Amino acid sequence: MKHLKNTILLFFLMTSTVVISQHNKESLEKIKSLKTAFITEQLDLSAADAQKFWPIYNLHFEKLHTLKMGDKVKIMSKLNSAGGIDNLSEVEAKELVNFRMDTEKKIYEQNELMLKDLSTVISQKKIIKLHIAEYEFKKKLIGKLRGKNKDK
Repeated sequence: MKHLKNTILLFFLMTSTVVISQHNKESLEKIKSLKTAFITEQLDLSAADAQKFWPIYNLHFEKLHTLKMGDKVKIMSKLNSAGGIDNLSEVEAKELVNFRMDTEKKIYEQNELMLKDLSTVISQKKIIKLHIAEYEFKKKLIGKLRGKNKDK
């Protein structure tokens, strides 16, 4: 009987994890489409410009995301395995700081490459507008998320 209860509990946990994961994917897709529309509007991209712009932007955005997430995963994994920051040796802490700095360099280099590639399809003024649009979109998104959390 106990085995049956554990099996049922495991089933519900797995089902809820799948549902939450699917919900998160849908939310991320919705955010991505809102961001695409917002940036396209802010940059006033024509259909032809958008066709050239988005593949470049998305490729670089994915590379940046991968760098940032890899950094977070490695650092959090190291901190968790050590039992927290206070349990790290100075040598381990220095390794994490150096790893973080290496990641920051890679992010900078990836941003440089993205700007170089984007400058072949949009003007420098639109590149500045892109930075502003990304900032404004993030600000609006955070504002909406804060508003939802206040309602709960």
